[in-house]
Amino acid sequence: MSVTGIAPDQSPTAPQAARCSHAHAMQASPKGHYDRLFAKPAQPIAAAEEAKLIELGNSMRYTVEREGTMTPRIGYTYFGQFLGHDLTHDVTPLAGPYSEPEKTSNFRTAAFDLDHIYGDGPEGSPYLYEGEQGAEVFKLGATIPSGYRRDLPVRHGRVLIGDLEDKRDLDNLLLRQLHVLFLKFHNEAIRQLQTNRGFDSMADIMGGGTLFERARRLVCWHYQWIIRHDYLPRILHNDVWNRPWASRHRQSQTITSSNGARSSMACLLLVRKRPAPISILQSARPCTGCRPIPSVCLTDKNNPTHLTCP
Repeated sequence: MSVTGIAPDQSPTAPQAARCSHAHAMQASPKGHYDRLFAKPAQPIAAAEEAKLIELGNSMRYTVEREGTMTPRIGYTYFGQFLGHDLTHDVTPLAGPYSEPEKTSNFRTAAFDLDHIYGDGPEGSPYLYEGEQGAEVFKLGATIPSGYRRDLPVRHGRVLIGDLEDKRDLDNLLLRQLHVLFLKFHNEAIRQLQTNRGFDSMADIMGGGTLFERARRLVCWHYQWIIRHDYLPRILHNDVWNRPWASRHRQSQTITSSNGARSSMACLLLVRKRPAPISILQSARPCTGCRPIPSVCLTDKNNPTHLTCP
């Protein structure tokens, strides 16, 4: 499937006029389309109403430093940006022209499944991986030739990241290192699944598939748990987080839009008192004192990184 209006032989590096640094002709296939949170306005926003939007924006500014007291620590800002890169990728130039949301391609899956990290997996994105078939690990790079492998891999002057076209995680050092963190997390998951016999008793909980698939599942479960139990409570006001309707929605299985696309919050709609994920950073023994993820919340066969609960 190709993007409407893009010639199939158009180079992704061809110069584009009036485009932002991330806008270019994509060679990757879109994963879906955008949708609206609210109904389309019956009339354009009047100038007087626009002033109210500016006032709302100004109300979120402050003159006294409040980081870590009345606002989350700055790292959560970058983590939120990382989440945005996992959910959406719109290559529309900042200068437009803009299509209707329903006709705007999204080059990410609208779920927290780290597809901007894993690309199309070992078969579709082999340049990201190394190791035995079925137990692939991510390639890592070094900041200097003789240094530790703590960076993204670079081959022939090209950074090997995701689908090779979405490079937003290279925008700053914090995003880049968050990306590397999940590469190393996956590699550690592979190592633990290979050597830690404590996971043998958890085979039913973790589901089937190759070692790579089970490692990815663990990484995504931890990632989703962090979002649900750490990130969201920090960025939402307590009055919003504790509203009865919000609690009911968090126990829903999923939300679908009018066109059937999975909501970007699908992976967060889990039971409020959801148990902690299985830690893969245990010593050589099973997790003790923690409850496993219920079998009813296991993934489906077609999409092993998406958790769904009844």
